[in-house]
Amino acid sequence: MTRHSRDLTLEIEKAEAAIEKAAASAAQLTRDSQADARPSKDVTAALRTARRALKKLRALVSRHSRDL
Repeated sequence: MTRHSRDLTLEIEKAEAAIEKAAASAAQLTRDSQADARPSKDVTAALRTARRALKKLRALVSRHSRDL
């Protein structure tokens, strides 16, 4: 794996951790403010979209690394 690929992979992992932290925070805020323990549909949809984008980016980096 090249240095560039390692750097991209590290950034992806940081972004994934940030998304998971945001998801946990959103769920906690929802629990604190409502009896229903589900995050809002907008938050859920945004997190799902971000996770999909990161998954695609990770696959792209993986393919790029193999091509080098």
